[in-house]
Amino acid sequence: MMPKLGEAERSFARKRLPGLILGLSLLALSTLLSHPGRLEEPFTTKQFFGLCSALAFFLLSLSGWGSLLARSARLRTFFPKILLGSLSLASFSGIVGNLGLFGPPYRLLFLGVLLIGSAWSFPGGVGLHLKAGFRKLPLAYWLVLLFTFSVFVLLFRTGTFFPTLRPQSDAFAFDVFAPWWWWESGRISFTPSSLHLLLASYWNFLYVWVFPLLGTEGNSRIGAIVFCQLLHLLLGFGGSVLGVYSILRKLKVPRDWCITSALYGATIFPILWTAWTAKNDFGSIFWLIGSLYFLSINRTCFRSEEHTSELQSRLHLVC
Repeated sequence: MMPKLGEAERSFARKRLPGLILGLSLLALSTLLSHPGRLEEPFTTKQFFGLCSALAFFLLSLSGWGSLLARSARLRTFFPKILLGSLSLASFSGIVGNLGLFGPPYRLLFLGVLLIGSAWSFPGGVGLHLKAGFRKLPLAYWLVLLFTFSVFVLLFRTGTFFPTLRPQSDAFAFDVFAPWWWWESGRISFTPSSLHLLLASYWNFLYVWVFPLLGTEGNSRIGAIVFCQLLHLLLGFGGSVLGVYSILRKLKVPRDWCITSALYGATIFPILWTAWTAKNDFGSIFWLIGSLYFLSINRTCFRSEEHTSELQSRLHLVC
């Protein structure tokens, strides 16, 4: 006879299965839709929806790893979860890249890490988590999502979004080229024939994840650049705006002023134009704001006074 599951096992399954099933579904959808064509062929709408599925899977896993790490620090808001999630996935790719574990033979390793993260993306049960999450998300983040979606639709409709029509030199020189070079080389390495690789930063470790998801064959390289553009736009730019809002709220600034300040800072054109390109500008800003956020955390968020100073110092040092 099959042994009966206890209440603890059933509770664990209820909490982890929804995220895992959603992650598997998004992965399967991206695999079916993003089949690469020849390099000279245009990037199709079908491939684009496969790319969006891969991006959704990646962000789902990122939020899961962030939630798992934030639980130990008793950080319950949305911003530190995506901050810690992005740091954890960047750290993983940086570590395994230096160990020489990049390339197609290790694709399943990367997909496994993403699936584990997706299982933790709904830590409190799928229904309760979504209900509480939508209720707690500040208006500023919804406005940022609406703004970025409007910009994306405008650029997509005018044909200026895709890098085949409007290339951005930094993406081809190092921002996306460096992760592609590392993945194809099997490890993080540099070559004297392309000194621009030395300009790659820690944020570019996140761009490595697109290649286990979409591959490097044919016109999937176009999809890789679009994936990185969307990641920089949603996580780098959107996370920076949400970070400014979160810091001001921790400092007891009225909500209306927080929203106004965050959106005003995000619309400064000298840096705004980089938001929808595959660069690392807003990635660095996002993590810098995260470092300032941890300095602004109220000490009562932690379990004890001794735990506070040690953990807060470590989080700040990582950022």
